[in-house]
Amino acid sequence: WNVVTEVIGTFVLVFVILLFGNTPAGLGPLAVALLVVGIGASLGGPTGYAINPARDLGPRIAHALLPIRG
Repeated sequence: WNVVTEVIGTFVLVFVILLFGNTPAGLGPLAVALLVVGIGASLGGPTGYAINPARDLGPRIAHALLPIRG
């Protein structure tokens, strides 16, 4: 489920950024910032606010292979 939440979060983030690409300069950055906060609040629990499957997968593989407790 972690991969699913990352893919959903990434898709929503990229889709909205492309959607707001043609807005006035003052509105676009605020909308993207609020979107990142919203995605983090709703989907950030399982993966720690990564919003990027590639950024989340590397540490999980390292944690599975290395002898790290906890």
